[in-house]
Amino acid sequence: MNTLITRLAWRNIWRNSRRTTITLVAMVLSVGFMIWMITFMDGFHLYFIQAQLDFGPAALQVHAEGYQDDKKVEDVILDPAPIVDALRELPGVEGVGTRLNTFGLASHGNASQTVMLVGTDPSAEPDLSFYPEKIKEGEWLPDTYDPEGRLPIVIGQAMAEKLEVELGDRVFLMVQGLTGDVAYAVYFVHGIFRTGINELDKNMAWVPIDSLRSVLAADVERFSNAAHEVTVQIEPNYNLDLFTANAVAAVGERSQPLEVLNWQQMQPGIMQAIEMDDYVIYIMMIIIFAVVAVGIMNTLLMAVFERIREFGIMMSLGSKPAMIFKLVTLESLLLGLIGAIGGLLFGLLLFYINMKIPWDFSNYKEMGDLVAFDYTEKIYPTLVWSNILKAVIGIYIFTILASIWPAYWAKNLKPVDALRHV
Repeated sequence: MNTLITRLAWRNIWRNSRRTTITLVAMVLSVGFMIWMITFMDGFHLYFIQAQLDFGPAALQVHAEGYQDDKKVEDVILDPAPIVDALRELPGVEGVGTRLNTFGLASHGNASQTVMLVGTDPSAEPDLSFYPEKIKEGEWLPDTYDPEGRLPIVIGQAMAEKLEVELGDRVFLMVQGLTGDVAYAVYFVHGIFRTGINELDKNMAWVPIDSLRSVLAADVERFSNAAHEVTVQIEPNYNLDLFTANAVAAVGERSQPLEVLNWQQMQPGIMQAIEMDDYVIYIMMIIIFAVVAVGIMNTLLMAVFERIREFGIMMSLGSKPAMIFKLVTLESLLLGLIGAIGGLLFGLLLFYINMKIPWDFSNYKEMGDLVAFDYTEKIYPTLVWSNILKAVIGIYIFTILASIWPAYWAKNLKPVDALRHV
């Protein structure tokens, strides 16, 4: 019986091949473009996350307890070296380094500018952020420096313009020291970077961490190895939660209270922005699939109206209303199956084309100017099967829902009235 109903359903959906084809084409196009949009947005989210992490936070950081909340300059890790060694041994690590942060005022001549000064290990920073790659003039910080020589500093292009300095010019710094006192230092411009984010280019500067320690520690012995953060970058596809758990275990109990935070904990706004994008995609998916479902329901209703007399004959020969309901529903399921599979294949084709021809934001310089970001990357789509299945299952569910009314209407036909229908 089930085989007979399936054969009848298959025959019925192709009775009017033009109407069925139009319906299927609408389904395939809708599902295909939705799948491509999902893969593109997943790829964009990965790019967006990596771009945000490249600005400095990296994937994970270790701080003195409470530093993330208040960013007090005196809340330092007194002995970061064992922590660095422990984290460097973990699987999935791309880079580990230490940083020392402070705020103050940079000046040159009569010009001055507030500065967020970051002391870093120059050799480790290329694995932690993209600042070494953004140098437009000069060079990144040297791996070694001479404490008796000229101290190097790398500043943003906007800061260089504000202070009216060039490579080799002197910059006078007045910053808050680790003891709470004001510290002074003279650095010389070694390089100028440009991220495209005006606030960063205007306020951020980088110096070797050893040179900054000597400035901020004021010869206090316990601050001689101090760092505000141990920063860790991990492989792009490595599980963040797993790595965080491993990092917590590796840091363990130390002589001073420490906190281990990944980027999701430090910057929850990034995940909120991604979740908002996902909500928009889901709303678009519902709207598009609802429109397709209306088209499917219209197709089924037309097919039912054309076969009223046929249904009357079937009921007169002993077919139960439940069988009529099952037959019309099965026709919808077959339509949905063909449309879902076709849409999946079409979406994967669009994904493949997009992989070969990625979206190059460098062609949209006006967009970069609009949002003050240096768009120079190509964005590739990413295939996340769990998200792809949402689109395929979604259109299938909407197809089933679209069949309920036509099937219910056909089930409730009276055989006598149906036989009289012309």
